Amino acid sequence: MDAFAAIATLIVALLATRLILVRYSRYRRNTVAGREWLQFKAHLPRWVKCLETAIRTVLWLLLTFAIVVGLIIAYVAIHGGENGPRGFAFGLMVFASLYAALVPAFMLANLASWLIPPVRRANQLAFEGLQTASYRGAMIGLLKFGGVLLPICTVVSAFAVLEPWAH
Repeated sequence: MDAFAAIATLIVALLATRLILVRYSRYRRNTVAGREWLQFKAHLPRWVKCLETAIRTVLWLLLTFAIVVGLIIAYVAIHGGENGPRGFAFGLMVFASLYAALVPAFMLANLASWLIPPVRRANQLAFEGLQTASYRGAMIGLLKFGGVLLPICTVVSAFAVLEPWAH
């Protein structure tokens, strides 16, 4: 039953997240900034899009893994013994880590894109003529998103590490 509860929780959480992202995407398309961001992305060369996606994905997965390992270490330190979290607690840890890693991974990916001269030039060319889309604006938007997302992930992670339902 414990594994079923963990899987069911993850599925519900992922579906809720998907619904939120779809609604945000619809809202964003109806704003000037959103339309300009789509225009910016359309002007990027394909190789830049592929490289930036690869960098983002690798950083996101690495940071997620590092956060999960940290949470498991905290769990074992708090609960003692060699057994790590199972079932619902582990599912919550993975779920929270996936979202907690998003903002730092995307910010690091933006920094990497800026540090690679050909990618930076391609981005600067795509930004030309746009009023609201910019590297700075993207980083500020990520910081704002992180200001909402990270506290939620911290609470969920702490709940999973403490596992109050098991005592």
